[in-house]
Amino acid sequence: MVTDRVISNFCAGDVISAVAVANQITSGKSVFAWLGEALLCRDQCDFALSAFQEGLQVNPDDVDCLVGIIDTNDSITVANAFRVADMWAVLAKDPNMRELLRAPKFKALIQVVRPPREVSVAEVQQWTDNFSPARKIGEGAFGDVFEGQCRSIPVAVKRLKPTLRLQGDEETDRAVLSTIRREIYVLSKFHHPHIIRLLGFTSVASVAQELCLVYELGPLGSMDQSLVDDARASDLTWKVRVRIAAAVARAINYLHCHDEKSPTFHRDIKSANIVLFHSFFPKLIDCGLSKFIPDPATTHHLGSIMSTKGMALGTPGYMCPTYIRKLQYDAKSEIYSFGIVLLELLTGRLMSSRRDGQDLYDEYIEDMTPIGPDLDARAGPWSVECAQRLEALARECLAPYKTRVSSMLTVLRRLVELEKTYCAASPEEIRMTQLVEDLQRQVDALRCSPKQPAGILRMCNICFDQSANGLGCSAGDVLHFICADCAPQEVQRILNEIEAEATQLARHRAQGGRIQCVVPGCDAVYSEQALAKVLPDAIFGHYRAAQDAVVEQRQYTYHQERFQLELEAARAEFKRSNDLARTRQDAAATAEFMRRQFPNAVQCPRCGAGPVIPENCYNLQTHHGESTSGGGRISNACPSCQFFTPERSVWANWDGQMR
Repeated sequence: MVTDRVISNFCAGDVISAVAVANQITSGKSVFAWLGEALLCRDQCDFALSAFQEGLQVNPDDVDCLVGIIDTNDSITVANAFRVADMWAVLAKDPNMRELLRAPKFKALIQVVRPPREVSVAEVQQWTDNFSPARKIGEGAFGDVFEGQCRSIPVAVKRLKPTLRLQGDEETDRAVLSTIRREIYVLSKFHHPHIIRLLGFTSVASVAQELCLVYELGPLGSMDQSLVDDARASDLTWKVRVRIAAAVARAINYLHCHDEKSPTFHRDIKSANIVLFHSFFPKLIDCGLSKFIPDPATTHHLGSIMSTKGMALGTPGYMCPTYIRKLQYDAKSEIYSFGIVLLELLTGRLMSSRRDGQDLYDEYIEDMTPIGPDLDARAGPWSVECAQRLEALARECLAPYKTRVSSMLTVLRRLVELEKTYCAASPEEIRMTQLVEDLQRQVDALRCSPKQPAGILRMCNICFDQSANGLGCSAGDVLHFICADCAPQEVQRILNEIEAEATQLARHRAQGGRIQCVVPGCDAVYSEQALAKVLPDAIFGHYRAAQDAVVEQRQYTYHQERFQLELEAARAEFKRSNDLARTRQDAAATAEFMRRQFPNAVQCPRCGAGPVIPENCYNLQTHHGESTSGGGRISNACPSCQFFTPERSVWANWDGQMR
């Protein structure tokens, strides 16, 4: 459906006016009706309308322009509709704002992101019919998941396992409760388009109480459910599966890298923990719950609220064998689980779907069975090259621990390359994207706040996430971009390499102390103004110190070159003086030799050249022009000016000067 594709393009966090979309596509059809058709959630949209009317006691005309909430990287999350109520109530008190909101041509979308709110256990029990088995939609390492209805809004309620909670004396309880609140705060800080959003949590007053987390509910269910259903699996084309794999890799990489001091591991990566939204937009669930699991070396600490009881945490079949054996979890353990998910996407089968007890790992990794003949035909005709490259990546993720891929970022880059190469947007999708951009420009013009270039979402070359704030190189290419989250650590890494490696230092000096663009083949650099905007003071100070060192090195090199030039000039002058003195000495020695060898030598009376050797004979006339045995003739003429006279008295004796 065209509208679904348009909505799927609202995944960059931009504030898009749904009214403008409705006017453009539906020719004036009711906005709520259009949203209902586009998102198949008419009842939810009706609830949103009634919530604003009944909960806020406002006139129906006042809510005509309040059309919903476009959520980050999601079509629409009506669960957020009641969140707008607070802002709406504030705006409604302002007469000028009320008049503006009534204006039929006013096209604005109110987007409110509020932190998760506390709810009572009684409320959660009411939403889930007291955790009725009929409402149970899944289970995992951390607890069971129930579908709930919060005022007719579907939500997912994660009921954490009570066996994992510690109970002790009063002092221990206080420490535990403090840890719970802190970790819930950490969970609320995860903001990523492919990570499920935490909407609420049960009030924590005692460790013995139920601890539940409330999330948005994926309307298309989990990915494992789609793979086992033939009708739904056929909708998961091979291109969609590659995009899902890349999206999940982005989410996992975000967990690993968003906090260098305290990286987060999911610990239960599997298809059941990937939920699908409209247009098969995937989101990873249970992210951050591993924060509740203490490190095995510190399980005795009173602040731990859960314990693994000395056992590996996760789902059998998806857990890394090395982790099961050593109980030491790291990025490679997570990559192993993701490799199993890649096998499932390729074959369309779940990890333990065979009745003979053999799983996908045994069949394709242990037995080295090629996956090509077993590619899921429901996904359509695969690109052979893409399938082979995806299979190779899966095998690298599932390799023995020592040879396994060590970084999720490496996996992500491979998947992004596959996505770009084989899953390019179709002409229709490109046209829809252009339509959305045109609508955005219209909205910006109507709001009298043109969007600044810095607000355009660009893909980061480090984490491959979309971001509006970051660092662009001087080439001006929008693709040469690092987001504000990755820029500090990337610049710090480059500075560390410059200090550690002589070749990098030489290259840095050749660039005048500037940081070169991270995109291979780009010789542009990042300006100081751009670096100052995204770097913390400490890292920017480190950068300036390195730059100052380059300037000092340049000055030192300049003076060294000047010194070398002056030194070479002095050496050349010394050599010239020595050569001149040696020449003079040689000339004097030659003259002395000539005087001794030819005592009768004379010099030319015309030009003064000498010595002229008259063949040691005073009879110049007889011996001048005399034939020699070799056919030549003897010459006593001046070799310089050819002067000759047979009169010996005309020739002066040689004065000993070589001329």
